[in-house]
Amino acid sequence: MKKISEDEFRDYLEFKKFMGEEPGSLRKKKPEGALSMEDLDMVRAARGDQDFARFMSEMKARKEREDR
Repeated sequence: MKKISEDEFRDYLEFKKFMGEEPGSLRKKKPEGALSMEDLDMVRAARGDQDFARFMSEMKARKEREDR
């Protein structure tokens, strides 16, 4: 995962406060089966990594086809 700046982290905490959520260990109880904002961010990042890997393999395959 990419590192975030201090400003981005402060913005994130401000957003959480605005949404009435408490980040990380401060939250009291999460509804059963619900994903937190952190969980959703990690899912999005993982999907983005997979999409990028697929894109790079497709570009490599195209280059190999063009080289033939």
